[in-house]
Amino acid sequence: MTLNYSLLIASVVRDCESHLEKVFTNIENISKRFNSVKVVFVESDSSDNTLSILEDIKTNSNLDVQIISLGKLQDTFPSRTDRISHARNVYLDIAEKENYDYLLVLDSDEISTEEMNVDDVMSCFDYEDWDMMTSNQPSGYYDLWALRHEKLMPYDCWKKVVERPSNISYNKAVYEYVNKAFFKLSKTENPVKVNSAFGGAAFIKVKGINGSRHVGHYENGIPICEWVPFCDRLENIFINPRFVNSSVLSEHIKANMMVGKS
Repeated sequence: MTLNYSLLIASVVRDCESHLEKVFTNIENISKRFNSVKVVFVESDSSDNTLSILEDIKTNSNLDVQIISLGKLQDTFPSRTDRISHARNVYLDIAEKENYDYLLVLDSDEISTEEMNVDDVMSCFDYEDWDMMTSNQPSGYYDLWALRHEKLMPYDCWKKVVERPSNISYNKAVYEYVNKAFFKLSKTENPVKVNSAFGGAAFIKVKGINGSRHVGHYENGIPICEWVPFCDRLENIFINPRFVNSSVLSEHIKANMMVGKS
């Protein structure tokens, strides 16, 4: 079944050479379900063969692929979250100016290399009244920094670590504010309404973006996950448990757990 919608698939990339071919396989498989598709890769600061691989993908694909290289953003934006924000806002401009129906944002790292079940991905369209449907990792939901939910993650977990009391060590703060919050969502559960979420993949109704943009830091300069300010102006955001982009335990969780143990 092909949906009669136009879709922009967008990904911010940096040093992703080892993942891009598998990521693009998922992009091609999902694209088959839509009437009209454009793919945009926004690249910056790569020191590997990311750009040349993207050019090969563009040359060999039947899809409309656009590559936007922003050069060395690190010279202008020393903070990683500011660089990501700037790159993400590039594809948001395209999505709104070119009037796409939907935007699918995919990370191009290891979280998107597993071949996705397209029927499960498309289950997002079994529901109505949403502005954003985000992905799930049933072995362990990893993207806590982008998550805001009254029970699952009511605060900025890494800001809590940075601003921990002087009598609490870094490792103990990671354990208390990050590790203890990891959770699992079974594929059989209903969508979970949240204030913000990403998880490496998200469908967004372009008309619901309404000019919202990513921001990489708080007013005091402390980095914030750029996804959270973007979600502030969107309504009806959900994690769709069936929308699985990775079934294995994320390296992000494993790394944090090692910190918490020491």
